[in-house]
Amino acid sequence: MSAPQTVPGNTTDRIRRHLVGLKMPRALEALQMTLSRIEQGEVTALEAIETLLGEEYTTRESRRIKMALQTARLPTIKTLSGYDFSFQPSLDRHRVLALAQLEFVERKQCVHLLGPPGTGQEPSGDRPRGGSGARGQERVHGHAGRAGRFHAPCRA
Repeated sequence: MSAPQTVPGNTTDRIRRHLVGLKMPRALEALQMTLSRIEQGEVTALEAIETLLGEEYTTRESRRIKMALQTARLPTIKTLSGYDFSFQPSLDRHRVLALAQLEFVERKQCVHLLGPPGTGQEPSGDRPRGGSGARGQERVHGHAGRAGRFHAPCRA
């Protein structure tokens, strides 16, 4: 006896049911276009699977980020495209935009951002207590961030 042959429509219907059962609506939407591309020989089966999974992943990740931003209740989303570089003339626009490309991450390089030491205000827990130091001297508590330095650790 030979194994029963499966009709392509039945296979497609089962794939659709699986995508519905797995709650993958974006992959379900992209399925017909992906099947057409396979039939035309534009993509291989592995590339098609990657496309469907990529579509679903991108949609879920976008939704997750959107929900995180709503949960954070940020008043507005600000981007570098809307930043007024004339407000801070000492800020090098080209350098900031180059850093925004994140190419240093691809190259596995460190970034050190240096600036003035804080705002002059200390959290109440970091204030020096009376009699805890020489007269006229201020004790400094805190971490490297109090010195206005930021260091992104490198991992090779």
